[in-house]
Amino acid sequence: MIRVITAVFLKETLQVANSDHEAVVAEQMRKSKQLVSRCKDAFVCADKSGDGLLSLIELQEGCKTADMQAWLSANDLDANDISGVFYLLDVGKRGCLSFDEFVTGVMRLRGGAKQVDMVSLMYETRRIMDL
Repeated sequence: MIRVITAVFLKETLQVANSDHEAVVAEQMRKSKQLVSRCKDAFVCADKSGDGLLSLIELQEGCKTADMQAWLSANDLDANDISGVFYLLDVGKRGCLSFDEFVTGVMRLRGGAKQVDMVSLMYETRRIMDL
C-alpha cells in the first residue's frame, strides 16, 4: 500500500514540476516577444527618415524624448551613453543600425555583464595585447 501511495505522490510531483517548467518557458517567451515589440516601437519612433535604419543622429534625437528615456531606463541603458551604445550595436560598422542589430544589441546589453561576457572581454584584451 505504501508503494502505491509513494508512486501516486511521485507521479503527481513530476506532473507539477513539468507544468511549472512549461509555465516558466511560456513566461520567458512572452517577455521576449514583449521586449521585441517594445524595441520595434522605439526603433520606429527614432527612425525619422523611415528608411528602416537608425543613424547616430536619429538615435540621439530620439533619446531626447521622455518616452525613449523611460524605455532606455527600463532596459538598464543610459541615454547619456547612447553614442557608445550605438557603436557597440553597429556590428556591421556601417554607421547605421538595422532593426535586427538594434534588437539583438539591446537584448545583450540589458542588465549587468554576464560572466561569459567578462571572460570574453578578458580573452580579447589579452589577444590584442599579444599582437
